[in-house]
Amino acid sequence: PPRPDRYTGSQWSALADFVQKAENKGLYVALHFASGQFLSDYSNNVNNATQYAQWANYFMDYLKPRRNVLAWGLAWSVTPPADMSMQAMTWRDAYRQFDTYSRAASPNARIMGLIGTYLAMPLPTNNAIIARGSQYLWDWQAAQRSVKGMRNLLTGAFGYTKDPDIYMMHLYHPNSFDLSAALSALVAGPYDPNFGLNPDSNRIFVNEFATSSSVKEPWVPAQETVKGNDIQAFGDDNTPTLTPTGQSQWVGCALSVFSGVGVQKFAHWSLYDPYTMWSAAPWNKVGHDLAWNGYWGLKYEREADGNKPAYSTLTSFYQGGSAGCPTAPITTLKVDNSYYTTGQPAGLIWTAANTAIWEVNPPQVAPSYDCQSGANFSSNPGGSCAYTFTAGATVTGTQTYTFTAKAAGGLPLTPATATSTIVGAPLVYIITNEYGSTVLSQYNMIVVTGNAFSRFGGNTLQFTRSGYNDVWMYSGDGSGFPFQEWSYTQISAMLGGRLAPGQWQLYVRNGYASGPVGPITININ
Repeated sequence: PPRPDRYTGSQWSALADFVQKAENKGLYVALHFASGQFLSDYSNNVNNATQYAQWANYFMDYLKPRRNVLAWGLAWSVTPPADMSMQAMTWRDAYRQFDTYSRAASPNARIMGLIGTYLAMPLPTNNAIIARGSQYLWDWQAAQRSVKGMRNLLTGAFGYTKDPDIYMMHLYHPNSFDLSAALSALVAGPYDPNFGLNPDSNRIFVNEFATSSSVKEPWVPAQETVKGNDIQAFGDDNTPTLTPTGQSQWVGCALSVFSGVGVQKFAHWSLYDPYTMWSAAPWNKVGHDLAWNGYWGLKYEREADGNKPAYSTLTSFYQGGSAGCPTAPITTLKVDNSYYTTGQPAGLIWTAANTAIWEVNPPQVAPSYDCQSGANFSSNPGGSCAYTFTAGATVTGTQTYTFTAKAAGGLPLTPATATSTIVGAPLVYIITNEYGSTVLSQYNMIVVTGNAFSRFGGNTLQFTRSGYNDVWMYSGDGSGFPFQEWSYTQISAMLGGRLAPGQWQLYVRNGYASGPVGPITININ
């Protein structure tokens, strides 16, 4: 039996307070157990089901006066193999003991304190992006085999035909139309009765679904990082990050899918943005990682910032039982820099949900890439998040780029647009040494800060002075001194005594068909 000292401390008090406040509001809770020790032992084929169940029972017993614990999640993200292996036996034994403890603590064991277990339906590919012309295909056959395996295990443990009380599913997705087809096949599609089984849709509880609203709305003039870091990324099951409006549309599509296949139990992940938690120690997430993890919520983190559109989408569904899903894809488009020179390819990054075919204008001139790792994935890509390059502009001024997506059998969306400024030569803002001083000596590193330099090499620094030969610095110039580029905004080179003291004129080029910027007067001490 639990010892009284197990129930001391602020964490126990916080748990009791949370559950009690929910009960006071007429709300039910489902509490999911996630034990690192259990997961470690499970992966190492160690059956610690009894120890794990006894640990879980501390919580069940502690909360047994409460009458609103609807379900206990057996083990986060664990679907047992459909066999009689040690892992399968561990899952079976843990479920049986969870059921015993829960019944002892439940005020009504048939409808309260049910046992939920994770049912996986993964994308059957490890690729970050799925190629153009393909669909996102979930392995619903594997899920059917898991349902059959769980029935076999529990029937043997209980002595009568027994299914899990609840199948808990994580249904992140980049394409709601494909997800709808997969779920329909899971709950009503054909199967080999020797190996598979349809789960009852009424037993399915989608305990995780969400997407991030990290991307800035095009018409919003400013966006604090606490509300979105304006980085496009993708996360679980290739789910793209979107704008707050796009997030709301994505949630509506997910709700439409769930209700369309008879799934009525689900929990959005999560109520408010966990930006501060993920950006602070010990996680310290930044960039793409923060873009996915920091902005899932239906509300902004600061209460004063209010609700996101997705909040109304979800609450309206609860109140009216219906949710809208646009027939056109949900997209975002960004340029990877504000300035390019004439002739310089522009980098475009996009995210898209519910997309089968897409194109950019001006047309791309290079393969497309995974928007997070930069890995080339296909010459004809499609999917949820990618990076591509368009032909360089021939005239200066404002350049508008478009991303047009089409859903399978659907109409194209009004193109997502982004703009940049085309200049006739690179921009130079300031020249310093490696310490940030504008005073340069012969053996300093020269740091040229500006914009519209080349990310892909080919930048040059040309130094001229009457009575002296021109001095050129570039990658591979044979001098043996470091030359650093690969950035739109900075070029640096070790001078190494190659410039005599005095006044020089500097010209900067980015390697494309644009003019140099210069002459810029610099003094060498």
